[in-house]
Order: sequence, then structure tokens, then C-alpha cells
Amino acid sequence: MTRPPCSTRSGTSAIDPGVLPGCYVIGSYWAAHHRFAARLGAVDRRFVTLTVVYLAFVALLPFPTGVLGEFSDNPISMVAFATNMAAVSAMEAVFLRHARRQRTARRP
Repeated sequence: MTRPPCSTRSGTSAIDPGVLPGCYVIGSYWAAHHRFAARLGAVDRRFVTLTVVYLAFVALLPFPTGVLGEFSDNPISMVAFATNMAAVSAMEAVFLRHARRQRTARRP
């Protein structure tokens, strides 16, 4: 039986140490995407599709974060976490490329 993230092995309630950094990372990605989208003059269907893919990778982040917290001595957990983070970062590069090609980015 697996334990929920807000409980300890002894049964007392405590926050799993891997939850806070994961929330920070997810919040940082959300804030960065919000700032980027606010600088766009227009949003097209392709941008919305790219955003859905981006959010799917962001939504997946708690899983490899939890695996890394639980099995920190296993290199596969680090590979899973790093791969997910790389996918999110790659999507940010795709957003920038799309905005430049469509000329939708406003100058600051």
C-alpha cells in the first residue's frame, strides 16, 4: 500500500519534502508562461495546441518529482525527472520560435 504525500510512515501528518520543491517548480513554469503569453499581440490555434502539450508536461511533473523523492538513490528516478524538465524547457523554446515565426510577440 502506498502512502499519501502528506503522511509519514509513522502515521503522523507531515508534508513530504519533495512536494514543496515540486510546487515551486510548477509555479515558476506557470508564471513564466503567463508572462510570455501576456507579451503576445495575438494567440492562434497552434499556440493553444502548444500550450496544451506544455501543460501536459507540467502536469506530469509531480510524478517524477515524487519518484525522485522516494527513490533518490536510483539513477532512473533522476533520469525521469530530468527528462520531464527537459521536455517542459523544450516546449518553452517551441513557444518562442512559434511567436517569432508568426510575428505575434510585442516589443517590451
